[in-house]
Amino acid sequence: MHVHGLNGGKKGAIMLLGKGQIMVVDDSEPICAVIKTVLENEGYEVKNFNLAKDALMALRDGNPDLIVCDILMPEMDGFEFRRAIVEDQRTAYIPFVFLTGKDDLGLMIEGLSSGITDYINKPIQPKEFVAHIGRIMDNINEARFKLLDRILQCEKIEDVGFEAMEKVLDAIKFTGRLLLGSDTRTPLIITYKRGRAIAADDSSSIKGHDAYKLAEKMKGEFEVSAEPVTIKPEF
Repeated sequence: MHVHGLNGGKKGAIMLLGKGQIMVVDDSEPICAVIKTVLENEGYEVKNFNLAKDALMALRDGNPDLIVCDILMPEMDGFEFRRAIVEDQRTAYIPFVFLTGKDDLGLMIEGLSSGITDYINKPIQPKEFVAHIGRIMDNINEARFKLLDRILQCEKIEDVGFEAMEKVLDAIKFTGRLLLGSDTRTPLIITYKRGRAIAADDSSSIKGHDAYKLAEKMKGEFEVSAEPVTIKPEF
């Protein structure tokens, strides 16, 4: 089993590409603009929404690494948005941070009861805000490294199971390629973008869905390679 994209080449220390994607939901356009600017300056990818219902629709296209959300908003408030996310098993695990006024003690208690990750007070202080987000993202990535490390202790794909491998790659928002070896076939290469398989190629004439279907039958060593993905999705 081989692993590429490592810190110092150590097994299980695979680097995740980029600093992460953050969804910001706040009905105040100025606040969204400030948050977007300070986070993008730190290397994060940021998607802003002024309405929670629009943010909820956007989750159909993929999950962010973290959601930062105001509480008091029109049409759908932060608590309603949070409940909608938790009710969907595809989004329930996304770390969630509330933006709140310093005097909103009752709202903070309610938020903690709903299982949110943290609070950040308004008004936003850029330096403190970036440091706070940085600590949260560090904790998220540390958990991801531990999860991936468990998988990388296995020598062969049949010891892991392809389904379990895919769940891990999705959970850590993996971008790169998974190469599956085989005793009977040429290697199968599956390309992922933020945890989702977007292309497959078995190095012969089989590509796309037909190649992807072969993954569950593959045996032998596997290779995880974190790298930028530039190809267009095949499926």
